[in-house]
Amino acid sequence: MVEGETWAVTSNVEYNTLELPLYSVHGINHPQTLKMKAVLEGREVVAMVDSGASHNFVSKELVKELGLVVDEGVRFAVCLGDGGRIGCQGLCKNLNIDLGQCQMRIAGYIFELGGIDLILGVDWLRTLGDVLLNWEKMQMKFSWGGRTMELHGDPSLNQSIVSLKSIVKTTDVKFGGAVLVKWKSDADGQPSTVVPTPNGALHRLLDTYAVVFCEPQGLPPNRNQDHAIII
Repeated sequence: MVEGETWAVTSNVEYNTLELPLYSVHGINHPQTLKMKAVLEGREVVAMVDSGASHNFVSKELVKELGLVVDEGVRFAVCLGDGGRIGCQGLCKNLNIDLGQCQMRIAGYIFELGGIDLILGVDWLRTLGDVLLNWEKMQMKFSWGGRTMELHGDPSLNQSIVSLKSIVKTTDVKFGGAVLVKWKSDADGQPSTVVPTPNGALHRLLDTYAVVFCEPQGLPPNRNQDHAIII
């Protein structure tokens, strides 16, 4: 088992179960969360304070980049809110985190996160004692080392789910792309045709799934039922 590996948890295996909202896994803001910049082991990271997460979680990718020491003997299961559990492995202890006004040490369970580097959950919040939180203003106050600390969320880091209807109504959405081309020259040295040149990864993808990307030949096969509207 390698560090940070995940696997399906069977019903006859018991692991310590941790709670983590599905939205938080992808760094999406939801009620009772706030994001801020922090410094973890000398690296600037994006941290999310999440009262819906039972423990602290650190990005698997960040752990590899920083070469952090991992206790691979720690195995746990993460419940993402859909009733299923994902088996995981790896705990980073005594991580130095700088939140601007205060520095402290935390432990973080390794998990595959997207759009976020660190999640500070209830396990961290309860170490602060009495905490005054204003989720709407993205502010939190607590006492640390005999002083009152005040942390503010950074609105520029917020990510939220947007409905398709909202996207359609948006008029200032810009799309961009780039195409690599290869020019073929005729006898006079003048360009005659342009041939798209996919990169190696794209070329392998097209070859692997050629049956998906090939040009359709004829109509789709007949089915007993093509479509149904259940009322």
